[in-house]
Amino acid sequence: MWTTRLRQIQQEPDSGLALVVVLLVMGLMTLLVVAITTLTIGSLRSSTDHDKFEGAVAAAETGVDRQLAELQKDQSYSYGPAMGAADLTTDAERVWALETIKTMVDDGAAYESTGTGEYFAIKPADYNVIYSLGCDPNCTDSSAKKRFLKVEYLFAPYKPGNAILTSGNLSFSSSVTVDVSLAASGGTANVHTNGDADGTGCSQTVNGTVTASGDYSVCGSVGMTGSGGDQPLESVPEVKARFLYNTFASQYATGWYDLCPDGEVKSPSTTPCDGTTLADLDSGGTYRGWSYADGSGTTPPVWSMTSTAWGDGIYYVYQGDAFISRNTVVNSATVIAESKPSGGPAATCGKLGGGITAKLVTISNAALPGTVLVADTDLVMTSNFEAGIGVFGAGDQIQVETSSNGITGTIIANDSCTDGGDINEVKNAVIKYDRNVEVPLLDIIRTTQWLELKAK
Repeated sequence: MWTTRLRQIQQEPDSGLALVVVLLVMGLMTLLVVAITTLTIGSLRSSTDHDKFEGAVAAAETGVDRQLAELQKDQSYSYGPAMGAADLTTDAERVWALETIKTMVDDGAAYESTGTGEYFAIKPADYNVIYSLGCDPNCTDSSAKKRFLKVEYLFAPYKPGNAILTSGNLSFSSSVTVDVSLAASGGTANVHTNGDADGTGCSQTVNGTVTASGDYSVCGSVGMTGSGGDQPLESVPEVKARFLYNTFASQYATGWYDLCPDGEVKSPSTTPCDGTTLADLDSGGTYRGWSYADGSGTTPPVWSMTSTAWGDGIYYVYQGDAFISRNTVVNSATVIAESKPSGGPAATCGKLGGGITAKLVTISNAALPGTVLVADTDLVMTSNFEAGIGVFGAGDQIQVETSSNGITGTIIANDSCTDGGDINEVKNAVIKYDRNVEVPLLDIIRTTQWLELKAK
């Protein structure tokens, strides 16, 4: 066909010019095809690189989140060596962190997989900082894209947003008043349960909302629009005695007393009841107003405060129950009870001890700031028990029947064990919420700086 056409062109008057035009058009079309193909390949390569860079930073962020999660469980957590030099330049700091990661990998530590990428994150023991290297597809691939993050953080105290917060069912009965304290300077005193909320007698007065994630059948004056059931679940901080011990025992060692299951009173140590013996009450007697009764079988030891000679301090009842009952006023005290994880009755899910019963006593202030009574199992407050300001926490359930001036602060119940059929009950009680109180059940981690450094 082309041969015939060329002959026709040769026989036509302007055949040379036409041939040139045809060849130029063919050349331009070829160049256009090549350009489009090149652009397409470049675009695909750019898109792939972009996806890999995004995947690498996502992997690095996963490493940061993993370290923050470990720190939330244990503030003393670290992974990797101490940095040891506060005056490192930014580049020297970057080089140190990358070299540390390389050394740890060479020594046998493994990169963590995210499914689409890998990361390696470290947390030096001597600084509130995390370094995380993220790679896509993996950190040993020479063509992998890498991103390197530095995150600084601090611990901020937890401030409860409710006067009462429970994981399980909550019941009001008889006359109940939930209001803000005078010191709180206004605001509302809200109540929430992640279970059902009910009330009898229609004598409840709440200066705030009462909400439930389950069913709602509370009568009385709840004071605020927005009360009712089928509300979203709220996060309930874990009530755990050992967390308080690990966090504060050494800091408050001067006024801290371990009340041990064998009847001894000891100074605090790295673990409960491993410190110096201050007194032995196994054969009787008292120490700072406390007396001891041995347990048997599924009955835990009991430490009782029934004396008017109660001394100020933080009292840590280890693997036993605490019983407080005396018509007296103590200026500054905190009582914490830790349960033994096994050996107890089925009604406590096998936990032994860890409960607190308090009545007929006034605690003016918390010796451990923000903490008045914390029980690993049940917390029972009855008969003119008055205290403030701080948290009244139960790992299982709370029962509150405090008349007169009541308690000031916040009530938190985890309902971790419901085998005994108990519910959280508030009866004939006065509860005054203080929105200024800071509760040391946990500290919220807040990141203060988030930087990307060169990954090479």
